[in-house]
Amino acid sequence: MVLIPAQTREALKQWLAVKPESPWLFPSQKDRTKHIDHTQGWRIVKKYAQKAGLELHPHTLRHTFAYTLLCSGADLVSVAELLGHSSLETTKIYMRPKMEDLERFVEQGEY
Repeated sequence: MVLIPAQTREALKQWLAVKPESPWLFPSQKDRTKHIDHTQGWRIVKKYAQKAGLELHPHTLRHTFAYTLLCSGADLVSVAELLGHSSLETTKIYMRPKMEDLERFVEQGEY
């Protein structure tokens, strides 16, 4: 089972309404009987990240997801479950504050 946020579900509904005829959610442009693989998917993400002026690496999305959840108040156990970690120690790395967070805390007196 994959948990999908409401905004993503809505985007998927819109895509399904216009996507090419294919048994795949993300069909290959060359052959609709095949699907794009993770390498092709990553190329697409990287292309749009570069257009947006972002330097993106595959694990960046995972780190951002985990960090955002923790900053939003999610507990460590839930984040570990969502990431598929068997150890909370593995998940704790996402709790390290970023330098910009530390700078903001010092500047705003949030300590």
